[in-house]
Amino acid sequence: MNRPQTLWDFSCHLYAKPGIQTLCLKLQNQHGCNVPLLLFCCWAGLRYGAVSAPQLQAAKDFSHDFSRELTQPLRQLRTTMKQDHPNTWPALGEQWQHMREQVKSLELASERILLDGLEQLSREWRQPPDLTNSALSNMLTCYPELSKDALMPLCSALG
Repeated sequence: MNRPQTLWDFSCHLYAKPGIQTLCLKLQNQHGCNVPLLLFCCWAGLRYGAVSAPQLQAAKDFSHDFSRELTQPLRQLRTTMKQDHPNTWPALGEQWQHMREQVKSLELASERILLDGLEQLSREWRQPPDLTNSALSNMLTCYPELSKDALMPLCSALG
């Protein structure tokens, strides 16, 4: 796989592959996975190999804290706006939709900032040989409750 240089570019490239968005959203909705952290695990696996548990815990803590404070409230607002609009404020259709799209843009911007922060966090890590299976190892360390089979489609999309 020709690896994009930044975590953001890598994440956009991987997320655009067939079935990956659906898989990531399923893991998010059914298991509470943090999609940027999953994408980071894949990127780190290709870039650094299997990452130590303390390094991944630092990445997981950073992701959890950032998402709790910024991304999740924006996602909740966007979801609420989608659900409440037709019944509560039907006369505001176009304006309401425009404002919801702005919230969606802010949510995406928060995920980009999160990915940038994770990339900065990883800059001091060593760079071993390129091992695709390291991405799986990284994801399983962050999400031990998930099965290998649930994550393999994401690994398969890496290259």
